[in-house]
Amino acid sequence: MDRRDFIKVSSILTAGSAVLTSCGKTMRQTVASTIPSDQMTIGEERRVASVCNGCGASCGLEVRWADGRAIKLEGAANHPVNRGRLCARGQAELQLLYNPDRVQSPLVKGQPAEWDAALATLAEKLKSTDPKGIAFITPRLSGLRAKVVDDFLARLGAPPRVEAEPLSEASVREAQTAPHFDNCNYVLSFGAPLIEGGASPVQQQRELGHMRQGRPGLRGKLVQVESRFSLTAAYADEWVYVKPGTEGALALAMAGASGWSASRAAGITGAKADRIERLAREFREHLPAVAVIGGSTAGHSNSQATAEAVAQLNALNKGVTHPPPSRHLRSLDDIAGKPELQQVVFIAGRNPAYEFPGLIAPSAFVVSFSSFPDETAEAAAMVLPNHTSLEAWHESQSDKGAIVVRPAVLPLYKTRDTADVLLDVSARIGKAPAEKTWREVLDATYPEETVTATKSAPAPAWEPPTFHGSGEFHLQVYGGVALGLGEAANVPWLQELPDPLSQTVWASSLEMNPRTAQRMGLSEGDTVQIESPTGRATARLSINPSCAPDLVAMAAGQGHTSFGRYARNRGANVFALIDRRHWAATKVSVRKV
Repeated sequence: MDRRDFIKVSSILTAGSAVLTSCGKTMRQTVASTIPSDQMTIGEERRVASVCNGCGASCGLEVRWADGRAIKLEGAANHPVNRGRLCARGQAELQLLYNPDRVQSPLVKGQPAEWDAALATLAEKLKSTDPKGIAFITPRLSGLRAKVVDDFLARLGAPPRVEAEPLSEASVREAQTAPHFDNCNYVLSFGAPLIEGGASPVQQQRELGHMRQGRPGLRGKLVQVESRFSLTAAYADEWVYVKPGTEGALALAMAGASGWSASRAAGITGAKADRIERLAREFREHLPAVAVIGGSTAGHSNSQATAEAVAQLNALNKGVTHPPPSRHLRSLDDIAGKPELQQVVFIAGRNPAYEFPGLIAPSAFVVSFSSFPDETAEAAAMVLPNHTSLEAWHESQSDKGAIVVRPAVLPLYKTRDTADVLLDVSARIGKAPAEKTWREVLDATYPEETVTATKSAPAPAWEPPTFHGSGEFHLQVYGGVALGLGEAANVPWLQELPDPLSQTVWASSLEMNPRTAQRMGLSEGDTVQIESPTGRATARLSINPSCAPDLVAMAAGQGHTSFGRYARNRGANVFALIDRRHWAATKVSVRKV
């Protein structure tokens, strides 16, 4: 078979294997590789279908192999989420697979151990621990991954898991579902990072591009309401500056809520009354139109009321939809400062020692499932390293349904899927589940989640935001395009990728208005110290003419004290500066070092 015929056959097989099964059915279908591993010939190329785990979007991947090694990741053309496109973080997943700092086998008290011995030790620890003292910290999980963790805790008799997000949007998430933008004529975003982040950045970018340029003779409009000139604001047709935490006042005035006029909102937000009236008129006249919310708008004391105001605005044009209620979960506040609830702390997919400094009790027996020696793993009593994304079985979900995706490569080291570890430990403590392995779980049936429409509620009791600290500047924290919230800081390709606005690489920078900098005697590139009520950090000054005079901005992601050679001791940890619950409401002082 020549190369041209091989590629044709590969594309046919990949397309055939990606037929989606709907939620609620047994998921036995897998994305097949085009050439079995035992038939690999040196000098020959192949392409294997997989799924990206760089964020929660689960974009489809095509893994290019040469001489038995994965050498390139590309977007899968037939995948419903990304349709052939792949962001920088997705392409850099390859550097996680081959990262020289990976944890290659279990560690007990910092020393290498065999899996059987480590799991036996963990099982004995759990048998002697009060179940109420067990905590399990995860990021947002859904589908069968969430079910495995939740069932594990239920078998132990332990409390529900703790879902944690460093820059959480939980306060606004229940007000809406993620819309599709490709057929909209008007998108009004209240702080949502539609270009640089969000639930599915590649899909959002693709749909917004279609909305504006993919329909001949019809161009939709994107309006970004935000206190910082973000990448989404730069991409938008119109950026509307508002004072931090006042987005809800603008939404209420646009919705015509009782007691809210454009002039009242103008006095609160800083936007002009005639502009607010124009935006309200455009939103009503250019249907279908949708308002979305996220980013820093979710990090204020009044965020939930702001989300309800945005939901009212949506109700002008269509029924407001809400996601199905989540399983009963706990928050970080439920365990913070309570050592009795942190006797054994499992941590999967989070790094609280970096993201939430001081949260974990010093007396806790920490079990980390990290693939890398991050700050939490280095201090953990036990590290049970997970596979990287390309080595794992996945349940890939989209609004079209779900598929099961086989590993693109065999595990390079003595790692195990976290789900397999939890199932094994359950059996060791005498509470064996029906399924013995993660692959067996992937064949299970789970109920389809539905979205219901609800009627609009009365006008929310919106109040101006309260702020943490008394400094001169509002600190705007945002997720970096390349490093995210720090989980990708150990990838050198991403460290070398310049921030689209500040052009910073391998370091942290603080955005500041040029007139403000001149008044303070500061120049581009100066080293400055940022101080808040919770900590101090240093960064390089980046002059930005679009930055508001009373606002400074800084990307998350740097400032690791561990996490391998590419992340360690670079830049500043912005999480040490902010309030965990109201992370966008911090005021800081700035001075030259």
